[in-house]
Amino acid sequence: MKNIAIIEDHPMVTSGLQSIVLNIWKNAEISIFDKIEDLENHQQSENCFELIIADIHLGEFNILERLILLQIDFKPVKVILYTSSQPWEIGVSQEQFPFFGYVLKSADLKMIAACFQALTTENHFFQDNLNWKNPFISSNAQVIVTKREREILILIKSGKTNKEIGDLLFLSELTIKSHRQNMMRKFECKNVAELIAKTSHI
Repeated sequence: MKNIAIIEDHPMVTSGLQSIVLNIWKNAEISIFDKIEDLENHQQSENCFELIIADIHLGEFNILERLILLQIDFKPVKVILYTSSQPWEIGVSQEQFPFFGYVLKSADLKMIAACFQALTTENHFFQDNLNWKNPFISSNAQVIVTKREREILILIKSGKTNKEIGDLLFLSELTIKSHRQNMMRKFECKNVAELIAKTSHI
């Protein structure tokens, strides 16, 4: 690996990743981004990155879908998710995982290094003990929602828009959109109407 991008908005995490990368590939060129737009523009103009190490949460933005598009548009770039979120929380399955690797930020350095070293293989690299299934599914198959999600659901059902809900709860419109998307993944819904139908008990 020679040209590597890290997209992360926590400088301490970025610094640690740089050290690990350079310990494995001493001559690697590493570019750091804290905005997905900057990474997209750079890749479109240079088309140079072989590896992208990414946290899918940048502030209140979820960049999962944009990372998928990057990987499709710029093959054979490989993407490693390096995040605090478990797979079920971001709506990805083990069978249809779109990227090369998945490592949690709680992993030790050996796990991260092992993921990097596995890049020459054609297989996916998954950290041990990832939760692909929602652990909050109860015995009667009802999904447990958080207090904040419950508040947002009630307002969605009342017909409020993302902006109106954000104003009422003192949150940004993007934060409300992210909560809505997460709930749709939790309940396996394709649209808001289906979400409302599946949460009639809440």
